[in-house]
Amino acid sequence: VLLREGNLVYDGKPSGLTKDTKVNLRIRLQERPTIEEIGAVSFDEEEGYLIHIERAEMTKKLQQVMGVYRMVDMRIEEQTLEGVIQRLYEKK
Repeated sequence: VLLREGNLVYDGKPSGLTKDTKVNLRIRLQERPTIEEIGAVSFDEEEGYLIHIERAEMTKKLQQVMGVYRMVDMRIEEQTLEGVIQRLYEKK
């Protein structure tokens, strides 16, 4: 159970909080497009491009990127329970 200012925010299993949220998709490409060209929020030499995306849209995004660029590596970073709870309490 999560409460914020006396109001019920969430009542369920902890896994339910992280199940249908956005994920961080990290991809490394052979080419070097701009972050705008692939819809990324940032780029790092070692980590590659970071894309915040809804889990349901991930396959479509990967197909779009791989249709244009050669992918070297891909990693999906799940949201942490702590991060989801922190965002819930930060929302007003």
